[in-house]
Amino acid sequence: MFLLPAVVNVALFALLYCYARRWRGRDFAGSLISTYIWGAVIIIPTMIFQTAAFSYISGEDLSLWVLLLAAFGCTALVETVMKFLALFADTRRVRLYRRRFDAVLISVFLFGGYQMAELCLLAVNPINRGGLWLRFLTGLPLQFCVGALMGCFYGRTKTYCVPYKFNNACAIVLPFLLHGLLETGITATLNGNAFGPVLTVLSFAVTLGITGWLFIRESLRVKQDTLAAEAAEAERIRRREEENENE
Repeated sequence: MFLLPAVVNVALFALLYCYARRWRGRDFAGSLISTYIWGAVIIIPTMIFQTAAFSYISGEDLSLWVLLLAAFGCTALVETVMKFLALFADTRRVRLYRRRFDAVLISVFLFGGYQMAELCLLAVNPINRGGLWLRFLTGLPLQFCVGALMGCFYGRTKTYCVPYKFNNACAIVLPFLLHGLLETGITATLNGNAFGPVLTVLSFAVTLGITGWLFIRESLRVKQDTLAAEAAEAERIRRREEENENE
């Protein structure tokens, strides 16, 4: 029963894998499996750093500032940096992607593998089972959204010429802020704070809104690039036909 969220996670990403295999081919889809496993593995060093960070926070003080420090400093910051480093290490051999959303898929699978491992650890630990379903219901969409945001900005540096420092910074800062905000709401809810559910819903809506807006913008840009490429190809064909007629 407690492992059901992890099973649902694996099933959803298995469906996404089948879609990626049909859309991008067997080789690229195969790399997503190793990325998913890689995401599950990095939870070990992440938990080591988080445990060391939490040791400096008093467990009795549940004030807002302590919750913010725990959510942003000990959880969101450590996870975001570790996931970005894992994404960078996993794609370091790839110089350029043929399609803009390749890096998004890779990043989403990395985040999904991490969440699967996190749900398994929550399931086997009786102390943390109380927040298992809350973290699953909010965490699965969060992993999709935040992972997609990180992959979107990081993928820009691997797809076309853009300022890589700015986009890499966005790939870290934006997921960090959104994750920290949602983590604050979840932690406050589990500790019985009145503002917890409101903050959880608000941060959840903001995350979905930003992700949706960004991907609509990116989709329109992809469409514009496709139309421009088709127009350039049509112009080349026209000029070639004119040259043949002149000859």
